[in-house]
Amino acid sequence: MDGLRGVKETWPAALVAGLSFAVTQYFTSNFIGPELPDITSALASLICLTLFLKVWQPKRSFSEAKGSVGAAVVQPSGSQPSPYSFGEIFKAWSPFLILTVLVTIWTLKPFKAAFAPGGAMYNFVFNFAIPHLDQLVIKTAPIVAAPTAMPAVFKL
Repeated sequence: MDGLRGVKETWPAALVAGLSFAVTQYFTSNFIGPELPDITSALASLICLTLFLKVWQPKRSFSEAKGSVGAAVVQPSGSQPSPYSFGEIFKAWSPFLILTVLVTIWTLKPFKAAFAPGGAMYNFVFNFAIPHLDQLVIKTAPIVAAPTAMPAVFKL
């Protein structure tokens, strides 16, 4: 919105957000499982960017840009304290934190093994058929006897 100068001024924040997202997504997908990479990386990116913006600010804010469409009142420099207490912020984020912790626990191999046949918690597993859904997905033989190569060029 502010040309090359705007890109230069926001590049550090974009770099922190992008790197924290990518690193967290890599480690979550490779070492925890496919269920959580987007959730954990988004949370990590928000936290890293928030902490980064506590110590770094761009030289100019968008509202200070002269001649910009929508330029508004110049905001005072320096950070303002949050009107919310730590308890209120924690309460607002608690559903996401609880969901992330529970899904992380459920994806751990020892937890899955405990509920697998022969596991310590298998007696607490309830298996029941759901009417009109049970046995609707079945494995069948392939339609063709053997796979054949298909031409890459098609006549239209």
